[in-house]
Amino acid sequence: MLVSRDLISFEDPKTNILKYDFPVWLMRRFGKKVPDGFYFECGRKCPNGEGFINCKTKSAKEIHKMISRK
Repeated sequence: MLVSRDLISFEDPKTNILKYDFPVWLMRRFGKKVPDGFYFECGRKCPNGEGFINCKTKSAKEIHKMISRK
């Protein structure tokens, strides 16, 4: 998972090729429910379609802070 202020991307761990991009401005909501969990919901205009994404990461707090500033 690659995170910037404008985009969250996921890459294939075997090939390191980006597979999914989620622009922050197309997110409906996001947050963290557990210490190592981050979630977000994207609308239908997202390049990958609409949906709800749950991520398990030790950086959940930092990701939430970064996106909240946008």
